[in-house]
Amino acid sequence: MKLQLGNPLVCFEQLKNNCEDFKDIEIEDVDFYMFPQWWESSALGFGGCGADALTTAYTVVALVQEKLKGAVFFDNRLAYVVEKYGTKFIDDIYKHDMLPKSESYKYEVPKKKEEN
Repeated sequence: MKLQLGNPLVCFEQLKNNCEDFKDIEIEDVDFYMFPQWWESSALGFGGCGADALTTAYTVVALVQEKLKGAVFFDNRLAYVVEKYGTKFIDDIYKHDMLPKSESYKYEVPKKKEEN
């Protein structure tokens, strides 16, 4: 299997076309990070059925720092959006080790409970 490079422009178009929160964001407002990442199956970080073989795919992360929003793509396919990311999200970008889709909730900053 040939490793396909991540393509931030393809990823940005997916965000604009599929995610309401990103429709008004311009590409100049987005920071992109791209790196290869190992997965334990060919299902990458999406879960589901895949061959049990170590697989490498490019991960692309799109950050809108002004809004603390992010999106993660595996092999140029949108895996998940993080509505308000915290420090773990940034740490994992720098470690080049993003969580799979099933664990993406760990990146969200908990919403504060409204006081009565």
